[in-house]
Amino acid sequence: MENLHATNEKIINESQSLNEIFSIVRSNACFSRSIKQYKVNKEWKISSRSFYIKIEDKDGPKIFVSCGEYKNESIESIKPIINNFTPIEREEELSISIEIENNVKELLKDDEHNLAENIASFIEFLFDKMPNARTLNISCQDYISVIIISKIKSCNIHEINGLDMFHILKYAKNCDLSESDFHRSISKLKTLFIYINEQENSLSIENYEKEFEAFLKIMSDNKSVTFSFHIDEDDLSKQIMERICDYAAKMNVKIKFSLNYGLDNKYFKSDDEFEDIITKTAPSTDFVFFFIDTVNCFKRLKVILNTFENLEAIKISSFNDIIQDEFTKYDTLEKFCEFLKDIFNYKGTIKTLKKLEISLDIHVYNEELKAKYGEYRDKFLEAMLNVFPDTVEILLFKRISEIGDIVFDKISTQFTNLKTISFLQTYAIPIDAFSKIQTLRNVAIHGELQVNIPKWIEIVMFLYYDIDYYYGCDNISENVKNEHYFELMNRSFNHSLRALSGEEIYYIAFLDNILLYKEVFMLTESCY
Repeated sequence: MENLHATNEKIINESQSLNEIFSIVRSNACFSRSIKQYKVNKEWKISSRSFYIKIEDKDGPKIFVSCGEYKNESIESIKPIINNFTPIEREEELSISIEIENNVKELLKDDEHNLAENIASFIEFLFDKMPNARTLNISCQDYISVIIISKIKSCNIHEINGLDMFHILKYAKNCDLSESDFHRSISKLKTLFIYINEQENSLSIENYEKEFEAFLKIMSDNKSVTFSFHIDEDDLSKQIMERICDYAAKMNVKIKFSLNYGLDNKYFKSDDEFEDIITKTAPSTDFVFFFIDTVNCFKRLKVILNTFENLEAIKISSFNDIIQDEFTKYDTLEKFCEFLKDIFNYKGTIKTLKKLEISLDIHVYNEELKAKYGEYRDKFLEAMLNVFPDTVEILLFKRISEIGDIVFDKISTQFTNLKTISFLQTYAIPIDAFSKIQTLRNVAIHGELQVNIPKWIEIVMFLYYDIDYYYGCDNISENVKNEHYFELMNRSFNHSLRALSGEEIYYIAFLDNILLYKEVFMLTESCY
């Protein structure tokens, strides 16, 4: 048995691939059952998941690629560099971002298609080398991005994000969409995210009527693909939203709308009634960014939480000091609580909400008022959380400097399906904040917090993306020992993943089981 343990430990220690460790462990039932007993600590330098591509006229159009410290490389010279990334560096990437700058004013059609083929081939290479990547983020100021998509042949891409509606329509001017599905060779595509770009909105949809009809037909011909539209706030976007919504209802097409430009005054007829276009698109809306410019706007949450029947995520954000300014109007906590009863006198009825992000900028710097306003803050958060359904699985707090006991008591009874909680610009929470939240599995902390981690929590992350988010952490050197974090958590872990940026920690994750490593990679994106 000791020999077997030593052999297994040697395999783990020598492997530079988390995918490989996963496969080996999963293929051996005994190894799989005992994996938690082994010490697994992996460390690597983060690599850039973003590639900046420039098209320049250098004796004819040429492609130059930049990635992290590597600048203006040719496609052929950047490939060996990527090949030299360690397996873990490549496995960490769940999405690949391509930003394209075309500095050639007029490209010949042949040149345009040759360049697109070369870039498409490079994207295929990236998805072959990044084995866990499934999302392509692509941005460009012209429709060459659509030509590139049309030339990609890949079964590894499940989502494409960043295409602009008018780029698709311009592409359709030169290519009959009714005969050429521009994403037909991406065989496992599940979701296509399309933006209606504000910069393009001076164009009239009437100039693209034929092309728009062809695009609508593509939607009906591709029922395995969900078309998700990120909508701007101008009249043209609303016009396009309405037409897409009508067509989707008629043809039974899967669509989603993301209202990520701020659901504010212009979208409401009154506190309890939306503009007609929002009411029409509500059944297909999965994300809302709700912007608060006065505290009374919280009354409008009622219509949101009772209208968007398929809403999956909501972000609530406010101007600086909106909430704190309200504290000053009430000389007693009792009076403030009466005000809260009037603002939050409802309960959301939707059953699909999974992710709640609260970004309210509540920071009390006045030491004399800190205790009083701390009570006000916690009562406000308690009352606010009470209106949300119990379906929430991911809860993100941002820009709330401290959070007290009654808030976590509320979370434990309100969100009985909660799996993930995250803190960004939060500098103090109770030491036993999680002791009653027994469904909680993942904790993400930007910077450091001292908090006891119960045995049922499987992943704890400390992230140091930006100094503005982890203010107060004096030492993030790569030399910081795991024991430092064990003291913060009052718990130790056998498994850890440490990603470094230069000589500093970019993030460090502690896992109950190393086989959860893909969950860690997903948390690095979903909790930011």
